[in-house]
Amino acid sequence: MKIINYKYLKIFFILIFLINSLLSTAQIDVNKELLKIDKLSTNNLDEALKYTDSILKFNFINKDTIQFEYCKLAFRSHKYDKALSLYKELETKARTDNKNDYLLASYFGIAQTSTLLKKQNNAIEYAHKALKLSKELNDITRQSEALNIFAYIYFSVDDYKKAIYYLKEYVKVQKDKKNIELASGYNNLSECYLKLKKMDSAKYFLTQALPFFIKLNKKERLAMIYNNMGEIDKELNNHVQAIDNFKKAISLNEELFTNNISAYINLADIYAVKSQYNDSQINYKKALNVALKTNNTSKQEEIYHKLLGVALEQNDTKNAKNYLIKRDSLDVINSDFQTKDKAQLIETQFNQQREKDLITQKLVLQKKNNIILYSVISLLFFAGLFLYQKFKNSKLLLNQEKLILEQKVLRAQMNPHFIFNALTSIQNSLLDTDLLKTTTSLARFSKLIRQNFEFTNKSKISLEEDLEALKNYIETQQFRFEDEFDYQINIASDLEVSEIQIPPLLLQPFVENAIEHGLNAKKDKGNLIINIEKKGNYISFDIIDDGIGFINKKNKDHKEHAIDVFLKRLKLRNLKEEQSFTISPGNQDVGTKISFTLKLL
Repeated sequence: MKIINYKYLKIFFILIFLINSLLSTAQIDVNKELLKIDKLSTNNLDEALKYTDSILKFNFINKDTIQFEYCKLAFRSHKYDKALSLYKELETKARTDNKNDYLLASYFGIAQTSTLLKKQNNAIEYAHKALKLSKELNDITRQSEALNIFAYIYFSVDDYKKAIYYLKEYVKVQKDKKNIELASGYNNLSECYLKLKKMDSAKYFLTQALPFFIKLNKKERLAMIYNNMGEIDKELNNHVQAIDNFKKAISLNEELFTNNISAYINLADIYAVKSQYNDSQINYKKALNVALKTNNTSKQEEIYHKLLGVALEQNDTKNAKNYLIKRDSLDVINSDFQTKDKAQLIETQFNQQREKDLITQKLVLQKKNNIILYSVISLLFFAGLFLYQKFKNSKLLLNQEKLILEQKVLRAQMNPHFIFNALTSIQNSLLDTDLLKTTTSLARFSKLIRQNFEFTNKSKISLEEDLEALKNYIETQQFRFEDEFDYQINIASDLEVSEIQIPPLLLQPFVENAIEHGLNAKKDKGNLIINIEKKGNYISFDIIDDGIGFINKKNKDHKEHAIDVFLKRLKLRNLKEEQSFTISPGNQDVGTKISFTLKLL
């Protein structure tokens, strides 16, 4: 009996060995499989992924080719975590097998995927690796691809001017080839100009790219172009053309089973503007399904906010309340993610600074050893070191003062009394059962608080951002004081407010004084006017109110404190801008007028 069992066991192991041998020696025509994968991916990316995964279970020659295709499919399916993991596997294998082509491809893939996952440090590291290796291989084409990756990284952090610089360098290399890479460069340039609101340039580069993608039947790229064209038409109020382009983009995305959100949102936005709220709601919900499927919480928050607006326009209080709750809960989640990202960035910067400090300490130690050998030189060295340290300490004290002042100013902007009074006003509105008014005011107040906290981490912001926060602040005050005053913000047409950088919340203290201590004390309805103009290389600001005026003793101390802090902030810029500051009676000697200029940098 035992002998029979051993025989069966031996046969079983022989069969296992034969099966493994067959698997390990599987004959696969790589070119044929690549064609099949490409055909599958045209119709269904998920099916292409499954099929490619099944092939990779076998061992065969040129497996790296299929593995690289697997990475690209995961990326195209917007499964970025999976794509990053696959690219790193490819990197390890390519380095082991000493295959520079696939190693370079893995660098590009990791850089691009890390950018989408907001791992900018990792993206920059691998972009530099790709550029270095392509130079070592003397591969001009791959060097240009590295330029494209750098442009992609800068685009992801909203530095569109740097992205345009790298893209134009990339296009120079590809221009003579007239290939799909050139078309991609044109398309990316159009997206940068679109973000900068330079519609003519954006449209020009889109029209340059479109014929390439139509000829090659690149449906995924065509979907992107139609979406971008729709955004340009949307900005120019060409709603009929915009709707047509967005529908083309959506049709191609659905045909490719691509998880793309922006076309749905853009189409819904136009329907909302045209008061076609049912169509708007349908497309917002389609976008929401994609955002939920891809676990994109920031887009979910944005869509719930837009659905809230549509519900309020339709007086749908039940859904409005539901959307408000979901939007605010996602706001908390996204704020936590942002905090973690900032903490990680700070930790990285700290580690880099620590390494620099260690290098500095070693250099100082080496200098001290040299001092022992050369006594005469040591006297000169210590004298020079003393002066250097004195200068350095002065500079550190100045920077410390600047930091303290900036934090003091920014944290003082949001007056606790203002917060309490604004919340009380919102509460009273809620008691009056005015849901639309309460929801709108609460959303504006919430955004104002968030903006105030965000600005505390920045030394400069765009004038556009500052004015948006200022409008939220003024309109919250209007709600609080029940429209006891009107306001105007007049901006000269030749000013690009999105490109001008200024210290954050620079205007708010004067606006606060004008409302709290000037207009609030006035018996009849008041007016607040803010004029912003360009004068040569300077931008001028005038803040005018027709309140009780600066002479009144009740508000004099408040204004003098605001002026003192404001002038210190300007002095720290070291541009002599504080000399332009003036305070005088307003129009017809009524109220107060604050004037100053900032240099355009």
